Amino acid sequence: MATYTPKPLATQVALAASNTAVYTPSAVTGIIRTIQAETTAAGKSFTLSIGTDGAGTRLLDAFALTANVPSIFNGWWPVLTGIAVNMYCAATAVNGGLYGYEYA
Repeated sequence: MATYTPKPLATQVALAASNTAVYTPSAVTGIIRTIQAETTAAGKSFTLSIGTDGAGTRLLDAFALTANVPSIFNGWWPVLTGIAVNMYCAATAVNGGLYGYEYA
């Protein structure tokens, strides 16, 4: 019987200034329920894409962050086995996390 297993998919990680995979489901389907990003500095943004980064795969594109105010997005975004979820920022000092389920 298939089950949903709640788990942090990518716990709070410091985002890099280049396209970086933070979560790739293996032998399961990942379901992102919460996207969280925060920074302590002004003028920061981040980008999140599912699959190869490009205009058609970005859920959030250069989303502007407010210093010391966590940005939290709730939804239901399935990620198939082997597809990478990428999070990155234009400059450092941004942390991000993904939380949800793995379905197997």
